[in-house]
Amino acid sequence: MKKINLTFPFHPFLLAFSPILFFYAADINQLLPNVLIVPLLITFLAVGLLFLILYLIFKNKEKVSLWLSVFILIFFAHGQAQGFLKINQIVIGKLVISENKLIFVLWFILLGAVTVLFLKTRKKLYSTVKFFNIVGLILIAFSLFQIFSYEFKHQKVFSSQKSYDSETNYNLPVPTQEISEKPDIYYFILDRYSSNKTLKNTYHYDNAAFTEFLQDKGFYVTESSFANYENTPLSLSSSLNLDYIQALDEEVAKNPTSFEDGLYDLLNNHRAGNFLKSLGYTYYHLGSWWQSTNQNMSADYNLRPMDEFTIKLLDQTILPSVLMQASKVFHFKNYYNISSVHYAIALEQFQKIAEISHQNSPKFILAHILLPHPPYVFNENCNRIYELQADIEKKDTLPYYLNQLTCTNQKLETLINVITSNSETQPIIILQADEGSYPIVNPVNQTYEMSGNETLREKFGIFSAYYFPNFDRSLFYSDISPVNSLRLVFDYYFKTGTKVLPDKSYLSQGKDHLFEFIDITDRLTAEEQPD
Repeated sequence: MKKINLTFPFHPFLLAFSPILFFYAADINQLLPNVLIVPLLITFLAVGLLFLILYLIFKNKEKVSLWLSVFILIFFAHGQAQGFLKINQIVIGKLVISENKLIFVLWFILLGAVTVLFLKTRKKLYSTVKFFNIVGLILIAFSLFQIFSYEFKHQKVFSSQKSYDSETNYNLPVPTQEISEKPDIYYFILDRYSSNKTLKNTYHYDNAAFTEFLQDKGFYVTESSFANYENTPLSLSSSLNLDYIQALDEEVAKNPTSFEDGLYDLLNNHRAGNFLKSLGYTYYHLGSWWQSTNQNMSADYNLRPMDEFTIKLLDQTILPSVLMQASKVFHFKNYYNISSVHYAIALEQFQKIAEISHQNSPKFILAHILLPHPPYVFNENCNRIYELQADIEKKDTLPYYLNQLTCTNQKLETLINVITSNSETQPIIILQADEGSYPIVNPVNQTYEMSGNETLREKFGIFSAYYFPNFDRSLFYSDISPVNSLRLVFDYYFKTGTKVLPDKSYLSQGKDHLFEFIDITDRLTAEEQPD
């Protein structure tokens, strides 16, 4: 077996890859390896290009590689150093040194000293290169050991590829007669869009204009819908698989360390998509930056926005700080942060859905739209706001939430008009929140279970509206919950016999009992009175 040549300068690649793998390993229970592809590929190309350019200038691969490794360490260490100095503030006399200014000075001094040292030295640097190579290999080995140990224990990569056959309880619904018409189906998940009751009684916001717009279009808007679960992973896993989590799969509850870990299969190989694809539908998946809906392996088309892993990874580098400082000097506002990504993805989703509405039918469009979910990036006129989320959270966030909700309504009105005008046959459109707003007016008392009924109603009350062409409207009722939305569609239009289930709401019992639930339906529907 040929030995690795440790004097060849490959360490810049190792030192650039190691933070990415380390960051992935630290959050592996909520991720799949596919999130590594883009960051590793871009990093490989960037390091390779920088190495080539510097080598063409200085003609010394050892010096170039060492300088590049120092630069890479600075690039990835910035976030940690910034966090340290934010906690451990440095004061010299009456001068308080901000973490950004101090770190940039330190990095400039370090990189300048290294540059001068490498330019002046005439020594062979093979031993230094060898040392950096060994350090890089150790760092890579440490992360890979964690990753492969986790995979060996959980077999997550392989289990996520499983297909549900006829012997499982994931049996797809079966139409009982020939289907003559297959209307397009638009299923919009509006994250944290609170119910009209919550908006009116708790937030003192009148949502009548949007409600009336929908009703004039032919939508049925529910009055008393509640989420089936308190968070997105549970709610979407349930609604997309047409059943409660407790009834879906015993495997879900086998030693999961997070909701995403236990529910990944249900979110990415769901009953609704598989059933509609079996009928000849084209499945368009428009995910969010949240990892579990960022893309869907079963979909025919994925809008793949920047995912949460990449965003958090970039947040740890020097790039956001550089762009922020540059924006102050050159007076531009389009610097990178999570808010900018949130803003860009929302606009892209609405644009892509409008474009898809022109595509051939039948089609199923599932869009997880993270609005009015924070960060708050839209004002009431849908103009971009540039306040940092951290600054907003120090204030009363309710006005920001309501402004973003107002903008969401405007975007939806425009989109619905486009969809209905572009459709040859009337489409099915479902607008539905997966959960209500995080309680703003009635704070959580340690846990939801220990909180009052008003807090639970604020969290579980959700907006729901249905546009079902040629539907028997007597089948609608005021408290339809997400678990029954697609059951109604499949039973009425495809004659599958998927009758509605009792509408229930459940609380998970916390991180030590993720899939043990408490029925809180009675607490939500109890007469509203002081708790």
